[in-house]
Amino acid sequence: MGNARSAPRRERQSTFLLGGLALVALLFSAVGIYGLIGYLIETQRAELGMRAALGATPGDLVRLYLRRGVALAVMGVVIGSALGLALSRVSSSLLFAVEWNDPVTYVLALSGTLVYLVSVTFLSAIRLSKLQPAAILRQR
Repeated sequence: MGNARSAPRRERQSTFLLGGLALVALLFSAVGIYGLIGYLIETQRAELGMRAALGATPGDLVRLYLRRGVALAVMGVVIGSALGLALSRVSSSLLFAVEWNDPVTYVLALSGTLVYLVSVTFLSAIRLSKLQPAAILRQR
């Protein structure tokens, strides 16, 4: 009978461990995405400086980079959701009380990802648009 009682405890411990590792993976991916978006915007500093020197307002620059970032985010979400749907049947045996094609789960995950990507792109573009065009062009 000792095994009957320890089985649910092991399953609970495995669930907590898996949940903790998932949170660590989410944190690492969020930091990586933030760094990648920041890097992509930083590599275009010269273009930003030229546009600002030619008369683009900070709002124009933010909209430009936000449009680019949203296009990348949508492309990533489409590719990721296609891969997720393809792999969800394989991992459906690991899920408890969640169907492999649960629309609520997909909508929440996709909307959370899009909100995060757009906000990171927006914050990075705002930070970069506050720099002076002459300083940006001098660093080149």
